[in-house]
Amino acid sequence: MPKVVPKVVRRSTSSDSGAPARKRSRSSYDEPKETLPQGPGFLRSITLKNFMCHEHLNLKLNERINFIKGQNGSGKSAVLTAVMVGLGARAATTDRGSNIKGLIRTGQKSAVISLTLDNSGYDAFSPEKYGGHITIERSLKDSGGSTYRISSEKESRLRPMQKGELATITDGLGVQVDNPLVILTQETSKNFLRGESLVALKEEVKKWEREANLHKNRADMKRKIETLKANLLWAKVIEEEKKLDLVNQEKEKKKNEVVRFRTEKERLTRKVEEKGFVVELPDLDQLDRERAEQTARADQLTGQLRELAAQKRDTGLQIRRAEDMARVNAEERDTLRAEIERQRRETQPDYEAEAVQRRRERDELADQLKELQATEKTRAAHLQQVTGSVRQQREELRQSEAELEEMERKRRELELQQRQYRSSQADPRAVFGSWVAAVERDIEAAVQQRRLRKKPIGPVGAFVRVKAGYEEWKPLVETCLAGLLRAYLVDDKGDLPLVAAILKKHTQNERDRPRAIASKFLAEVHDISTKGINTSSGQHVSVWSVLEIDNPVVANAVIDQARAESVLLLRTEAEARAQMADRQRVPRGCAQALTQAGFRYFPDPNYRTYPVNVPRQARYLQVSMEEVISDLALQLQELRHKAQTTTNHLEPAQAALRESQRLESESKRLLDDARRRQGELRRKIRELESHEDPEPEEEVNVLDRQIEEHKAEVPALMEKRSNIMEKINDCQKTLDEARAAVQAKLDEVGELRDDANRRLGHDMLVTNALALKSQFAFFTPLSIMGSHEDDDRISLMQ
Repeated sequence: MPKVVPKVVRRSTSSDSGAPARKRSRSSYDEPKETLPQGPGFLRSITLKNFMCHEHLNLKLNERINFIKGQNGSGKSAVLTAVMVGLGARAATTDRGSNIKGLIRTGQKSAVISLTLDNSGYDAFSPEKYGGHITIERSLKDSGGSTYRISSEKESRLRPMQKGELATITDGLGVQVDNPLVILTQETSKNFLRGESLVALKEEVKKWEREANLHKNRADMKRKIETLKANLLWAKVIEEEKKLDLVNQEKEKKKNEVVRFRTEKERLTRKVEEKGFVVELPDLDQLDRERAEQTARADQLTGQLRELAAQKRDTGLQIRRAEDMARVNAEERDTLRAEIERQRRETQPDYEAEAVQRRRERDELADQLKELQATEKTRAAHLQQVTGSVRQQREELRQSEAELEEMERKRRELELQQRQYRSSQADPRAVFGSWVAAVERDIEAAVQQRRLRKKPIGPVGAFVRVKAGYEEWKPLVETCLAGLLRAYLVDDKGDLPLVAAILKKHTQNERDRPRAIASKFLAEVHDISTKGINTSSGQHVSVWSVLEIDNPVVANAVIDQARAESVLLLRTEAEARAQMADRQRVPRGCAQALTQAGFRYFPDPNYRTYPVNVPRQARYLQVSMEEVISDLALQLQELRHKAQTTTNHLEPAQAALRESQRLESESKRLLDDARRRQGELRRKIRELESHEDPEPEEEVNVLDRQIEEHKAEVPALMEKRSNIMEKINDCQKTLDEARAAVQAKLDEVGELRDDANRRLGHDMLVTNALALKSQFAFFTPLSIMGSHEDDDRISLMQ
């Protein structure tokens, strides 16, 4: 965000003369006490060449807030526009034109904007690359194009730059030229004040505050959910860890049992060997191996049997599905044939004729749609024109009403001044304002009370006269001295607050309030013989040369505050251009020139001109109260005449606005009607294009083909089911044989167990035999798809 608003005020207490300051002893009541440091993004200087109304303008900005002031049309807004355009803004964003070439000074081929930005301090943007300042130059061409160049403290030579690099720099410095919070143009402020109300804005703020709270609550809930999810996962982890602990405990228990069983086995083996029954143990091991082989074989056969049973079940489902589809298609076919016969009996439509008729209607509707589209385009253009006219008339009416209000305010002000001047005719100083007498009384009282160190001098204009023979320059002298003529001078800055308070007490209108200026009360007038314009030859006339001032304090204030010795007075514009445009012809010591036509000129090399407000006749200098009252009466008469003319114009303007608004409403209605009719036509066209003639015979044929396809599937599926049944029978036979073999081995194990028990007489052999029997228990007769119920189901499917 830019940190400064440019200001061209070179004296803290100067008048609206635009003249540069002189280094003399002076101060003002509102003079700043300290210097604020600059930082990244502050504007240091602005240079314009052939931009809008400026031929060549160079502004050096100070470290504080800067203000640009001047008359209407003097180019103040052009400086603001230059800042926006120089930093990359489009012409339309500035509300000063639709394209870049419209910003080039009339009669010129190109324009240049050069901006120097401060880049020092903690928040500097890439200081190692750009250094303490960055200069951005944008050249505008009358062809509509523009180019960027950049230089910096690290790279003093200008080099070409892409707009992307400029955007990166402005973003880094926080400069947003298209943000009204950073740069507020006149049009944007008008639209904002006209289009928004404080109540609506407050409601909008409350709405977005509620939205922000909702988002905040939603974020809190999300965080809680994430926390609960994490807690849930940890709870599951803890639960699983507990289960794992139980499993590990059971595992250790089983391991201990295995160790115990192995120990017992070794003990029994040794005992058997001692008793002489070693020959029987190898028989048990052989039986165990044979049992394992038979078990694996039985598992394999069981899996095959399950797969075959699943295939048999799927085949049966496919057969039933094919038969069901064939039956359903046959029913649909019979129903459709009956409906076709009924329709044929009732009516015989001509589908071809109907298709031709639909195409004809579609073409007619398409032609109507084209005509409506052309009508819509014409009506839209007319509506745009009428809307623009309404907007322009409304703006003109608003301006006229604002002018009337301003004229009414000025009329009341002039009438008040007229009454005040009439009541103060006895005091010649009342020409400066009816407040002079009251201010003098308060100042006298403050001096007597020693609240003031020295009595202030004022109004300054009461001590200033124009020399005889130079009366024609009075209006220009008053333009140069401006607010200084009504000001009061104090010797010490400490007296400024009290004098300013007295002036504020007796002048309610802040715009017309006189100033209090600190100017040392010296006994001698400043020596300006070597610094001002040389008027001794009679060739030139300066403001200082036509004045008579007896009071040295007032004379020094005129020199310090207005630089009267450096202001040249000229009669015609031709004289001004001839002397001020050429550096060789500018008088020595001349800072500016004023012309009777109402223009201020600044000399070459910064040659430029601005309009100034020059009164028709003098208001303060050597003017009687009768002249002031007469001039006020003349101003009132002109103001009333102007107000009456504006009022007479208002009524027809309001009637024209109402008529334009009526035309706008009618145009909107006609445009909406055309668009509605277009929508209806498009819908009818889509309906005609999407219509399909019935083809019942084709549908019947499709159903017949589907029935035949389903019938053809049944034999193949039946054969597949038969093959599966044969495989099931073979597998079942093999499985039965495996069961018999396992049972035989179990019998042998039983016989060996009985014989061992007889020989050993030990309970442990009984336990081992029982364990072997429990291992073979799962080989009991199985019933996988072999029950009577399944046999009945297979018979039913066959």
